[in-house]
Amino acid sequence: MTMQRLLWGMMWRSGAWGLLAGTILGAAYGILFSSILNLVGIHRGNLFILTPTQVGWHFIMLVMFIGAILGILFGAPTGIIVGISNGVVLAVLMRLFFYPYKNSRAYHWIVFGVNIVFSIITSWLFLITIAYFWINRYINIFPQLAVLVLIPA
Repeated sequence: MTMQRLLWGMMWRSGAWGLLAGTILGAAYGILFSSILNLVGIHRGNLFILTPTQVGWHFIMLVMFIGAILGILFGAPTGIIVGISNGVVLAVLMRLFFYPYKNSRAYHWIVFGVNIVFSIITSWLFLITIAYFWINRYINIFPQLAVLVLIPA
């Protein structure tokens, strides 16, 4: 296998899995986050609990749908960019250290560890960049934002 085919194969597979995972997990996080915001509403700085009998099930479903769409809008670009860059890192790692493919157990464990660490760090950085540019117009809460964005990363 040539280096170009190896790089292309790892990039498109990792990008496709990243897009799929980012879309699904982004939608799930958006639904979960909107459900929590639905249960604990904020009204002029005072917290109060919204029940389905007060606002209706249609409103709750609409808010969950909007949360899913917004989760997909943040999750899909993050997933594809993190997936493609992860594929590049794994292809370079494969080419430098494991190109004559001999020890599959060591390769799988190292790729597993690198994949997890790289995906968490890059998705956290990408999501915090998106959220910081979006929320910086309104308020400056960078430490709280960093912790909040670490949850889906």
